[in-house]
Amino acid sequence: MALFQIPFANIPQKFSIELGAVLYYLVNRWNPMEEGGWFIDIYDADELPLIMNLPLVTGTDLFQQFAHLALPGSLIVFTDGDDSALPTLENLGTESNVWLVTTE
Repeated sequence: MALFQIPFANIPQKFSIELGAVLYYLVNRWNPMEEGGWFIDIYDADELPLIMNLPLVTGTDLFQQFAHLALPGSLIVFTDGDDSALPTLENLGTESNVWLVTTE
């Protein structure tokens, strides 16, 4: 098993990243609504949308529902000290991080 931390920060971002030898573009943004939080979009190397408005929540593999896309591993959100705490506006990329878990 290999762990790779996705380099999100607590600001809106768009960046390219190689996951499992495949290039993707990731976009993160904060939704300030009551049921909001951090959301991500994932695009392929040609910047075509693969996954849109995926909430960063804890306690589940965020890629599980997208098995048909053959994404490289599992995407997990973990907050230090509290397995069920959602990332906040302030702690994404510090106490709350997003990890790609692969079987390599």
